[in-house]
Parts: sequence; structure tokens; C-alpha cells
Amino acid sequence: MNFFDYKPLSQTGFFVNLYGNATSNAISSKDFVDSLGRRVYQSVNVNGNYSLNGNINYDLKIKKPEINIGLGTNLGANRYKNIVNDQLNETNQKNIGFDFRIGKSKQKKYDISLSGSANYTTSHSSIQQSINTHYWTYRLHPDIDIFFPLKFQLHTDCEFNVRQKTSAFDTDLNTTYWNAWIGKKFFKQESLLIKIQANDILDQHIGFNRSVNSNYISQNTYTSIRRYFMFSIIWNFTKAGGMQAKP
Repeated sequence: MNFFDYKPLSQTGFFVNLYGNATSNAISSKDFVDSLGRRVYQSVNVNGNYSLNGNINYDLKIKKPEINIGLGTNLGANRYKNIVNDQLNETNQKNIGFDFRIGKSKQKKYDISLSGSANYTTSHSSIQQSINTHYWTYRLHPDIDIFFPLKFQLHTDCEFNVRQKTSAFDTDLNTTYWNAWIGKKFFKQESLLIKIQANDILDQHIGFNRSVNSNYISQNTYTSIRRYFMFSIIWNFTKAGGMQAKP
């Protein structure tokens, strides 16, 4: 179910999305570890699996001092059943998140925005009742463009990630990912851009993924492209506005 309402003149919008699914005789897994330590996997049918999710977003523009604001929230509830060593396991996972965006811009002068989010995840397994997985993740992202005379432009953005530790994974994985570039545009339509760019200036960028599946939690870190510098020549082929319709 979706609801959408947008008013162009006031630049306000309200969006609601609700969705869910439930599967009869869902295909799940049956895991069994024998006396020799061998794990046997089998596909079985179970009932009771479902997923419910929704999000709400509201955007508005404050005329004075010309600021755009966006607010949002998302909710989710999932239930997954499987069989572990002949025991029926039920995992209930819930998550709630909040996000925002604030932006202000002036043509050929500046474009500044700040966005962020906070998400809380909790998971409980019926065969491991003594272990409750719950954690917060936070993100903050400022983004700035400054336009100078002679068609010079300075850009910088930064992403701060705070990931709460869990009982299973207690490594500190908080990172700051900072990028910047300075460039100059050429020609009347500013179709040519020459810039010098620095990515991951603090050399902290890592690949990261954390998920809760059935009766376990997994966390992965992986190699990513870290700090580097680059010189670029960019040509924009856009021709919008350059053609007129014939009568």
C-alpha cells in the first residue's frame, strides 16, 4: 500500500509505504550435526514465516531562510522458522530507523546539506533464549559545494559511521570517510571540468556488512579501495535546452 502527496508550489511532500508478505508452506532449512561433527542440510516446509515493513517520509521547505528539510522513519518486523537438531526454532527480528536531511543552496554560490540516520535492530531466537542480539548503527553525512569566481568549484563530503558493538563482535568499526576535490569549469555551458580529487583522505574506508539470519548473526569486513588521489578531465555531453521544437 502506497500513499503519495506532493505540492510543487510549497515544495512539501508526504509519502507512506506499507508492505508485507506471508508464505504458506515456506521452504526453510533443517540443520543437523551428527556425532562425527558432520552438518547435514535439508530443505523442509514450515508455516508462520512473515515480513512486515513500512516507511514514512515528510519533506518541506522553509521559505525563510530558504531551507529544505526531510524527515523519515522506517519500521520492520520479520519472523523466520527453521529446524536445528530436530528442534523447531523461531527467530523474531525487529528494526526501527530514523533519518533526516537539511539542505540550503544558492545558485552559483553554494550548496550545503547534512543528512543522517539512526537504526536499531533486535533479534531473538527461541532455541537461544539467553542470547538477545540488539545494536544501534548511526550515520552522519555533511556535503558542501562552494562556487568561486572564474568558474572554480570546491567540493567536500564526509561520512561518519558509528556501529555499536555486539556480544558476538566486539571490534571497534567506527569510521570517518572524507573526500574532497577542487576543479574549474570551462566554456559557456560549463561542459568541461578539470579537477584534482582526494578520496578517503583519512584512510579509514572499509567494507562492512552485518546481518541477522535465522538463529545466528553474521558480520563481514572486506577489502575496499582506500585512500587515493586522482586528476580528472570530464566532458558533459548534455544538450538539454539547446534544441527548440519546430512549429
